[in-house]
Amino acid sequence: SLSWEPRIVPRELADAGFTQQEWDLVAARYNKYQSRAFWVGTCLAGLYATALTAIIFATDSHGMWGMMGIVGCLFSVPSCVFQILATKEVNAEIFSKKGMVIEDKCCSQVVKLP
Repeated sequence: SLSWEPRIVPRELADAGFTQQEWDLVAARYNKYQSRAFWVGTCLAGLYATALTAIIFATDSHGMWGMMGIVGCLFSVPSCVFQILATKEVNAEIFSKKGMVIEDKCCSQVVKLP
């Protein structure tokens, strides 16, 4: 899914004064950046696959087909970069007004409440 979850404001945030409308803005911002990351990853993967295929056929090095597995990495790098950008933006525009901050962790995010 390309939708940022959860769609309903978490109870802890609601209890701290965060509204559903503010949460919708956060989700929309992450969805926008996630879509961009997917688009960039797709372009990088396509370019890499095309270039590698051309090299393999031009050099007759069919043992290089295993290198096609690197394509998956070309999605994770833009995803990480765009997540960091989205987090900076929502912190500056939304969370900071409430005295909160969202932090990116290894495989999740944490919101520090006031």
